Amino acid sequence: MVTIKDGRSFLSTRATSHGVARLAGVSQSTVSRVYQVQTSVSKATRLRVEAAAAELNYVPNRVARSLTSQRSGMIAVVITQPSSRAYPEILFYLGAEIEAAGYRMLVFTLPADEDGRGLIQNLLSYHVDGILSSAAFD
Repeated sequence: MVTIKDGRSFLSTRATSHGVARLAGVSQSTVSRVYQVQTSVSKATRLRVEAAAAELNYVPNRVARSLTSQRSGMIAVVITQPSSRAYPEILFYLGAEIEAAGYRMLVFTLPADEDGRGLIQNLLSYHVDGILSSAAFD
């Protein structure tokens, strides 16, 4: 446990599903099933896992889950230099719509003087589930 200046404390390392499993007395795969939609876990087991997770401040790792599901849950939004003062508002509402659809928005910028080849490689490295772009690629 680490204490910061204002007296709040936090764990210096993140809790893992393995730690939750140990504390709850279940397997790591059971912990995973508790956090997946439409999986069967008994109510008693679910409550034990949730209690252990709360005690450890465990938050499921979406990045790790994406390795097995092959879905990142992210939509890349590529923007060029803003030509309008409405860009922040547009991005805000676009982000809200993306979140309402169950995804997270990842914003990439493309300077006007670049062709986008490096950016495309960068986008692919994030395994995004979709791309929205206001930029024209050569």
